[in-house]
Amino acid sequence: AVTPNNIADYEIDVVTNPGRPTVTKAIPAQDYKYFPWLFFTLAVIYSRAVDLISLFLVLVFMGNYFLYSMPPLRLKRVTFFSKLLISMNSLTLVLLGHLFHSGDFGIPLSVIFFFLVCVTAALNFIDIKDYEGDKKAGVKTLPVVLGLETSKKIIGVFFIISYIAAGVIFSNSPLLVAMAAGLGLVQFFLINRKPYQEGHVLLVYLLSAAAFIFLLH
Repeated sequence: AVTPNNIADYEIDVVTNPGRPTVTKAIPAQDYKYFPWLFFTLAVIYSRAVDLISLFLVLVFMGNYFLYSMPPLRLKRVTFFSKLLISMNSLTLVLLGHLFHSGDFGIPLSVIFFFLVCVTAALNFIDIKDYEGDKKAGVKTLPVVLGLETSKKIIGVFFIISYIAAGVIFSNSPLLVAMAAGLGLVQFFLINRKPYQEGHVLLVYLLSAAAFIFLLH
């Protein structure tokens, strides 16, 4: 999914991600176009080797990213709701993991709500870094539509809400809910701090997810 997205986002990456191989020409453009087909083929082979359900979910996963990234639809241009496709992919992986663990798709509706609503809202943070490139390319992300500073505050609030929701939905422990709220506030600070550094937001996200999984285990 990343490979075709980088091809489609070349003009944006020239402005906001000049270190990517497509921009630096570290990998020839013609060679780069072969990678999606290679990875697609490998994904199909390996997932089919597991079973048909795994193949179907992997195809859904890749199809969502294609719709998000590539013409003619290129749904990443849809303000806010484009991130629904990415959160659906996160939910798809959860469904796949739950299937292997329990043998069915019976996850609670509250978990589905969390991914489709809370994760969708918070994922708009990925557009902050690309603000200048998206604005130049006419991609109507939340930062482009609302302005960078306003959208950073709103996305920061989305993080606080999503962290608290995670604490309530997955544990309902007052201590974990309080810890989740604190981490949400940390994310709000990191998103609104200057200069903005996406890596710090991602690091806290991954560490908090790992800690939450450990505490629930």
